[in-house]
Amino acid sequence: MFLVSLELGGAFRNNAFPYVRMGPYFSITVMLCLMFIIPHDPSTRIKPDQVGADGYAMTPTVRRVRQSHPGDAVGRKSVPMKVLFRVARKAAWRSGVSWDDSLLSPPPSPTLPRPASNYTYTSLDELRAFYGPRQNWWGDFDARQTRELYHSLLPTRLLEEDLRLSVEERARMAVAARRAARLYARERGALPVTLACQLLDGLRVFCAQGTWQPDGLSEEQIFAKYAEQFGVSPDACHDDVYQTILRKSCTSNMHMDAMVGLAEHVSDLPAAL
Repeated sequence: MFLVSLELGGAFRNNAFPYVRMGPYFSITVMLCLMFIIPHDPSTRIKPDQVGADGYAMTPTVRRVRQSHPGDAVGRKSVPMKVLFRVARKAAWRSGVSWDDSLLSPPPSPTLPRPASNYTYTSLDELRAFYGPRQNWWGDFDARQTRELYHSLLPTRLLEEDLRLSVEERARMAVAARRAARLYARERGALPVTLACQLLDGLRVFCAQGTWQPDGLSEEQIFAKYAEQFGVSPDACHDDVYQTILRKSCTSNMHMDAMVGLAEHVSDLPAAL
């Protein structure tokens, strides 16, 4: 708008006139004067230390130091991890608690459950109700203890002659009890032990059946497997098939027993189910 008023006069139509060349910078010049040359108007709400000539004045300022509070991380100094461990050890020693029993160490393994009766449990819920669930998220027992628990839960009492139960009934109870014992032992075992057992069973069933089953064969698949070995259908199994299934359900894999150091459980029987 200021440039238009200049063009109305004939004297300012010359492009060589110095005032015309300064015309485009007039607005910038005015803003600079308002910010740094013209004193601050006290009637305005703008703070004088931010705008105007007072805001441009180069006066020494004092740096504000923010006080740090206990729950504020601003202004704190980084501490090496070894210093924190040293302080934790001293605090544990002063309180009378051993460093090995602190929260940084894994919890101790509970007492290995032992069968208190001659009863055969055929489901996972029955075992949990009698022996208790897992106590630690990482697991309760190592590989050897898990294998010992598994051996203690095998339905060996069903091998005895019982006139009240037929061979078929004892075989079906033994298959269910063995599967429940396997699942419960893996539930109480340490996480690496459980994952290794599930991987082994999954690969073994995948090679034999073509399906991925980390918990092993189901009860129906076990009966179908041994019925096929005897050349009969699962619905027409005879006593020899049930006797073989009963005997297999009360034994364990000798290679797994030797791997965890349980050589006393290695038998001359074939491998387990």
